Amino acid sequence: MEMLFPPLEGTSSTRVAGGRQDQITKIPPDDEDDVLSPKLKENFNKMRELLKKEDKMKKRNNPAEIEERKEAEAKKQRLAMETALAIEDETSRLRKGIAELEALLAQQDAEDECP
Repeated sequence: MEMLFPPLEGTSSTRVAGGRQDQITKIPPDDEDDVLSPKLKENFNKMRELLKKEDKMKKRNNPAEIEERKEAEAKKQRLAMETALAIEDETSRLRKGIAELEALLAQQDAEDECP
């Protein structure tokens, strides 16, 4: 199934099986569900890793790790900026693609109207 937007949760979709909410069947993603660019996927995976690392550091609550926390925060900020720029690039590319498709459609419509 083609989607205009990336899935909101995980990499697989969930569906209710048999009309019962307590039975959820995970449907593995197929290649067509993959709408994120490789760079964006990589950035989101890095963000997940950083968040897991941050959670582990918070659970340990060791004051000696202040420098490590500062480094992790700096990495998060850098990655957030890179991801924002990658999203902007992707959005721009998609807008250009849409404009090209609209121009082709208008050209086709004009050719169809003139015999």
